Amino acid sequence: MKPRNKSLDLFRGFTVFWMVIVNNPGNWGQIYSFFKHATWDGLGSADFVFPFFLIAVGASIPFAYSKRKSLAESDARILFHIFLRALFLISIGLLLNGFPDYQWSELRIPGVLQRIGVVYFFAYVIYLRLNSSLQFILYLCILLSYTIGIVYLAPPDWNFVQNVPFRYDSIYNWAAYIDRSLLNGHLWKITKVWDPEGILSTIPSIASALMGIWISEWFIINQRVNVDLTSKEKFQLQSSIRAISNFLLRLFPDNQKKVYFPVVGKIFFVGIFFLILGFLVHNVFPINKSLWSSSFVLVTGASAYFFILILYSLPESWQDAKILKPILLLGQSALFVFVFTGLFSRILNLVLHDGKSTKQIVLSTVSIFGEPKANSLFYSLVYLFFTIGITFIWRKITQRI
Repeated sequence: MKPRNKSLDLFRGFTVFWMVIVNNPGNWGQIYSFFKHATWDGLGSADFVFPFFLIAVGASIPFAYSKRKSLAESDARILFHIFLRALFLISIGLLLNGFPDYQWSELRIPGVLQRIGVVYFFAYVIYLRLNSSLQFILYLCILLSYTIGIVYLAPPDWNFVQNVPFRYDSIYNWAAYIDRSLLNGHLWKITKVWDPEGILSTIPSIASALMGIWISEWFIINQRVNVDLTSKEKFQLQSSIRAISNFLLRLFPDNQKKVYFPVVGKIFFVGIFFLILGFLVHNVFPINKSLWSSSFVLVTGASAYFFILILYSLPESWQDAKILKPILLLGQSALFVFVFTGLFSRILNLVLHDGKSTKQIVLSTVSIFGEPKANSLFYSLVYLFFTIGITFIWRKITQRI
């Protein structure tokens, strides 16, 4: 078995690449609409970053487990390891949230790394304890129960403010109610009474990680089994599917068909299924990143499947192309990049003695265009290339230690 799946590293790398760009504009008030998050319902390009991260987290689990089992580690030891890793991620997230002031009475407790830590732990436990069929049943139960809870069940404080039929919004829903009931004063300073990485909305984000687990399982099975071309018959259930199957087969050289087609077909058709289901659910529970709605899980998961399929289908010579080396570098150093950019961005925003921050000084230096939004984007790109350089140096240092 290959030690790494390069398509998954590229997928993670492109996710980190996009994260650095959308999270670090020169001016938050001057951003092209393409790079923004959706205000509430909807899906902007920036909204793909976090679910793609969690899918990448899930995708790493089967490969990590296979490696650990090859070293004869027990499941108990593996569980202890993932608990410590989850605790480490949560701790780093809390430290980032407090930097540089560390006012613990107002510290935001939820956060991106905190959610990643929680999701990583529970997704790993699910992977260890449940087979694929039970995982899928749990996945559907999570999405169904979450949809019912948010869309149809009013939180306890609803009747105190409105005497009309319940319809959830950003403030009045069970996710927001639990956040402000348990974490009052420790939520995101912009929303204050709810958190986009809150407690209840973390549960459907585990479903996103499960989608990553499944795609890696298919890769591992595909690597272990030498499948004969006749296996394409199971995909030829009707003439339309047969046409798509034949088209997919023509994408690969003859000597690669036996290796690629089974996993390619599975990713493609499962992706189509999730995408259709996601848009059907959207009519009931609209796509919404802040709530991590069930339709958001399905549509972003399907999008990740198609993206990974494209990367997996690239010839190895393309995957190894020099132009993609920085992407692979980011993909293999995702945690470092997240922590570095989180700290460095806060440092750049510190006010200097002349009343300006380092970020303002750098932005004015790189503002070479007449359009403010173009200058803001150019700052993001400069920040990206600087991050790639720092990551390269960090990798070189750690490889020598």
